[in-house]
Amino acid sequence: MLIRSIYSNGVVVYQSPGLLEMGVKHAFSTRIGGISSPPFDFLNLGNPAGSDRQDTAANITENYHRLLAGLNLPAAARAWVQQVHGCGVAVLDEPSGGQPHSPGDTVAPEIPPEFQGALAADAIICCRPNVVATIRIADCVPILLAADHGRVVAAVHAGWRGVAANIVSHTIRRLNQMGIKPVEVTAAIGPAIGPDFFMVNRDVTTALLQADLARAVIHHPGRQDCVDLKLAVQLQLQRCGVLRVDCGDYCTYRNAAEFFSHRRDRGLTGRMAAVIASRNTHC
Repeated sequence: MLIRSIYSNGVVVYQSPGLLEMGVKHAFSTRIGGISSPPFDFLNLGNPAGSDRQDTAANITENYHRLLAGLNLPAAARAWVQQVHGCGVAVLDEPSGGQPHSPGDTVAPEIPPEFQGALAADAIICCRPNVVATIRIADCVPILLAADHGRVVAAVHAGWRGVAANIVSHTIRRLNQMGIKPVEVTAAIGPAIGPDFFMVNRDVTTALLQADLARAVIHHPGRQDCVDLKLAVQLQLQRCGVLRVDCGDYCTYRNAAEFFSHRRDRGLTGRMAAVIASRNTHC
């Protein structure tokens, strides 16, 4: 299960017991505790693509400030990518040349432009102190990962296309290439749309069956199939050899008081975020 926490500034988040035990600062945000107005009320951390109605940049910036302040990361820089529902993995390593950021440095490092929304990817691996890896969600599955030492962390965005493309395996494989074995990884799966509300067409079912995820597909005679995306992610983590996984039965569609949902609100809604920082971060 995940732990529900309320910060002194009113922000409500969910957190992983395993990652907390490691001392890794992280959170799966809710919609509670921000300043945005309907339909983006309240802790909106991103805008819907293709909609004429958008939240203001000032609101989103303040909402991120409140989220990170609640995590005691007020000076951390934020890294994010252009999420494209694929299997691309971006690595934000220590800068080449010069001195690496020291664990005690409280000055947020500069973030390369590609990690300010320009790079197309659906996972960020971060090795820099004082940087918060961020992905945005409003029904898709957010996944946070950390190595045993907590100095390498990752944030992963997995919709059904990303699940079918096995974004989880691509991320774990990249970590393995960096010398981190799957058994050394702790994973947390955040709130996402539940199987009761994720009805899909045959092309989605076919893609998931081809990805060997039949256990995550629920057949209903006479109506559309449903998919348990969180179960699919759990299966993929297990197959990769990740043994420590925290998850919870939190449905973004069902609980409108706590979560934004793209499907429930027909596209006109805000975004939650999953954020994680290296254990070397001291902001």
